[in-house]
Amino acid sequence: MKYFMRYIWILLIGVLFRERLWAADVPPKFQGVLTAKVLKYDRNLEDRVKQTIVIGFVFSSKNEESRSHENNFFEPFSTILEKQKIKNMEVEVKKIDLASQDLAKVLEDKKISNVYISKGIEEQVLASLEKLPNKRVLSFAGIRSMGICVSYELIQGKPKIFVNMDASKKAGAEFDARFLRAAEKI
Repeated sequence: MKYFMRYIWILLIGVLFRERLWAADVPPKFQGVLTAKVLKYDRNLEDRVKQTIVIGFVFSSKNEESRSHENNFFEPFSTILEKQKIKNMEVEVKKIDLASQDLAKVLEDKKISNVYISKGIEEQVLASLEKLPNKRVLSFAGIRSMGICVSYELIQGKPKIFVNMDASKKAGAEFDARFLRAAEKI
């Protein structure tokens, strides 16, 4: 009976959390491709960006998980994106180290309107973004988290895009209906 109850609990947890059990990281190059696609479907991109699309890759050298993510992720992600032209605009990806830079100042100085948040610092970055006077910064991440506009995960081996509709709207993004049909809205 004891083993039967354990089996039932394991089965129940598996059913309730099946997406998270099979969730994995989408490879960096593929996240770069997906980010370019997402930006192409943002109808307000030209209003938020004037000449060059600058994406800030936010990490913290004081956070081990974030630093490791930056070491393995930044180069393939940025290489793919910087080869893209999105709505006839060049793309630049700039590193932003929260340990040594003030996020709000860097976003304003470098005209950054999109950020990719590395693992382990999501809450810290989102809190900083909330304090911005102009909250029109679209956030991307490789994990679903409250407040992140667009996130990516491999679910049962297939890449899936999650769009937080409220956060995206606050960031000034307006996505095409074709894109929203393919994404999962949260």
